[in-house]
Amino acid sequence: MNFRPFVLAALATTASLVFVPLASTPAYATTSGGIALYLSGPLVQGAEIDSEGTLTENFNGLGGSPTSGGSDCPTSLAVGTLSIAPSTSACKYRLPGIYGGAGATNSSPFFGGDGSNYFGTYSSSDAALTFTFPAGGVKYVGFWWSGGNRGNVVTFYDGATEIASLDTLALEEILGNAPPSSWPSGNGSLTSMGGTDYPKGHYFGNPRGYTEYPPLSQSVGLTQGGDGPYTEHRGVLYAYINLFLTGDQTATSVTFSGNGFEFDNLTTSTLEQTPATSLVFVKGLIGKTVQFLPGAADATGSMVAQASTTAANLSANRYQRSGYVFTGWNTAEDGTGTPYGEGANFDFATDLTLYAQWELESSSGGGGSSEDPDSTQLAATGVDYSLGLLAAMGSLGLGVAAISASTALARRRSRSV
Repeated sequence: MNFRPFVLAALATTASLVFVPLASTPAYATTSGGIALYLSGPLVQGAEIDSEGTLTENFNGLGGSPTSGGSDCPTSLAVGTLSIAPSTSACKYRLPGIYGGAGATNSSPFFGGDGSNYFGTYSSSDAALTFTFPAGGVKYVGFWWSGGNRGNVVTFYDGATEIASLDTLALEEILGNAPPSSWPSGNGSLTSMGGTDYPKGHYFGNPRGYTEYPPLSQSVGLTQGGDGPYTEHRGVLYAYINLFLTGDQTATSVTFSGNGFEFDNLTTSTLEQTPATSLVFVKGLIGKTVQFLPGAADATGSMVAQASTTAANLSANRYQRSGYVFTGWNTAEDGTGTPYGEGANFDFATDLTLYAQWELESSSGGGGSSEDPDSTQLAATGVDYSLGLLAAMGSLGLGVAAISASTALARRRSRSV
């Protein structure tokens, strides 16, 4: 196996990346439901969801004989069946390497270890691996995207209809296109829904090369096939991707395509899942999105972001706060922004972040109800709150974004596998 050193200098002059519409982006029909993208924290290599209705393929214990260079992939898997294009050689079943092979299957940050078997595409730009899920489809898809390579694309389908897509450049737009020169926070941090800050630098480099959590130094070199150590992996991204589908949105298959796409711990659930507070909300992949935040450090619970292409009622509050009554939402955490009531109608003409608002429970008894907001505070929304409206996810259509650079980008890495 030959590796060519990753050249950071070529990326240092790269112009900023921007989202632009794809001319080929399909026009999606209006539906009731949402699709939201979340990232797990750095060094996390497994899904953090309820186990009911959940299946995980970790690519261990399968038939066949994985090798460092890759052997033919088994096609009958825990999450469904695999089809391979343009030929069976496009899929490689591999032993742990510097770019792939998770060290754990759970949702806790994990460093070191020996790694595990994994699947990946061969070094061909037209390679495509499609996993078809059991009848009825799924409401959640997660996978560990390891060593993201330029040209990698993951596409989700409902039947023959594409419903969402994400490529490596989009991941770089979120996390950066190279490790920060001032490691690990030189290019900023991501903040989880629970308020934890994750330095973006921690997403670069194979977790097997780290020696503590949170990491205090960059990932070290790793061996592969008895050769090495190699440090190229330090320049590429490793992240667990989470796609949550709600309402009538359902995924029946997922396709991994492009050259050298390594992935592991592919997880699905037939039940709607609520994102854990450790996750980072990235964006809605359909229409405009409303993100709901707890509004207080001691509030508990979590809510999936709501996406829609048309006006819809806001999702019902799922946060709780001991000793307080929920009174509605506000665009400012301190309540000085625009208020919205429980179940208020929103036009979804723009993205919006809402913070839960709270009042101390009355000492006279009763404690109040989370569905009885202060009418004076919330009058600006023009909603009759006495109706006790419940949220319904709005009609959706995919506005998938792609990323383009204003200058030519050097490939992240070049290798033959």
